[in-house]
Amino acid sequence: HMTQYSIAAPWQTNYMNGQGPHVRPTYYAWAAWSQIIGATCNTRIAQVSLSNQPGAYTNRLNAFAVYRGNALGSVVMINTQPYYSYSGNPSYQNFVLSLPGLAGRTVWLSVLSADGVESTSNVVWNGISYEQSGNGQPRTVNATQWTMTVGSDGTLTVPVRDSQVVVASTFRLGRESVNTANCENLASTTPGTTGTATGSGNAAPTFKSTSGFKSDMPLSKTAIIAIAAGGGVFLI
Repeated sequence: HMTQYSIAAPWQTNYMNGQGPHVRPTYYAWAAWSQIIGATCNTRIAQVSLSNQPGAYTNRLNAFAVYRGNALGSVVMINTQPYYSYSGNPSYQNFVLSLPGLAGRTVWLSVLSADGVESTSNVVWNGISYEQSGNGQPRTVNATQWTMTVGSDGTLTVPVRDSQVVVASTFRLGRESVNTANCENLASTTPGTTGTATGSGNAAPTFKSTSGFKSDMPLSKTAIIAIAAGGGVFLI
């Protein structure tokens, strides 16, 4: 799939099917995970189990908790229910998070979206396009920074459109510097083992990326996160 002739590759490097070299939509998923993983060399990711999913959304909703060390920094919410750009008004599913450690605080939202699941261009991640520059370089096409305020009870409800990904973070994605000490330590150790989003058990895998974001409001490792789809609440 990484060959120049595969339509599954994240970019097309040659002239094919009437089109010259260009970035494909799948590349945006790579860019998104690059910012989500960040550059601190202590990122750990754990899958979150969802509750109260509507029957029509079985196996269509997913969520991941992203940690910096033991501090929860982001929640990735994925809605893979197909939405086509010609289908009219799209549907949304609400992910309900319980974040008592952030009650009354601001969280930043980053969105991965396109006009529809069939779109082959005009994809945007976190306000960035890799198509508009013509050479694959990132270009900001929407400088709006979406934020939400966590309720006084610690509840945050995030709507996620069909065929969309939303990341809620305690910091702004894309503004993190490389943590040299962490990276040197990571290079001298073996990878961690898989774990859960509760912060207990074995550590989740540690990843390294070349770009990221700065965390100035990390959650404590004892913070409770509750995820739900469609209005219910699920504690982990």
